[in-house]
Amino acid sequence: MSGPLIELVSVSLHYQAGDEIVPVLNEINLKINAGEFVAIVGASGSGKTTLLNIIGCLARPSTGTYRLNGSSLLEADRETLARLRREYFGFVFQRYNLLPHLSATENVEVPAVYAGSPILRRRCRAQELLTSLGLDHRAEHRPNQLSGGQQQRVSIARALMNGGKVLLGDEPTGALDSTSAREVIGTFKSLHRQGHTVILVTHDEKWPSMPIE
Repeated sequence: MSGPLIELVSVSLHYQAGDEIVPVLNEINLKINAGEFVAIVGASGSGKTTLLNIIGCLARPSTGTYRLNGSSLLEADRETLARLRREYFGFVFQRYNLLPHLSATENVEVPAVYAGSPILRRRCRAQELLTSLGLDHRAEHRPNQLSGGQQQRVSIARALMNGGKVLLGDEPTGALDSTSAREVIGTFKSLHRQGHTVILVTHDEKWPSMPIE
């Protein structure tokens, strides 16, 4: 039997603030298998986003071990971590982080631009993703012409652009009304059924008990 996709062993992180050491995470142990749907639940300031950043190779722990698909990343260089972020992980943020001067299609294309994908290939891929998320009729709209739920689905499409085997969501429904939030939750459930590993940070204690059809 193969091991977990993501494994954290005794992971801690602290910051130095003058003469004081400020702990953020303390001795975190976590295993996530490929294809799981995981919610990291906690109050504001509890270190949820920091933990997600470590999982997504945006931050390094101060101590402990992080293995991705069996390989330790603690000694990985910046180029390797950047490649993993670009090709392995897809990030979805609370505030969408879309570029206001670009259309929905162009926003979705951004990760592929950095990956060096040819323009025709990335344009077709972006349009396919937007269509799959029900946004083909909004493909040429800019963010300010889209609802909050539509903007978040654009950001999900962007996260999938280079594959997005592991989708990392940081409070992805936090800025949405209840109707839009349900739509976005439904999108994550659908992607989970398609085989994506989904890891979401939330303060909503209802998330862990949500049925994943």
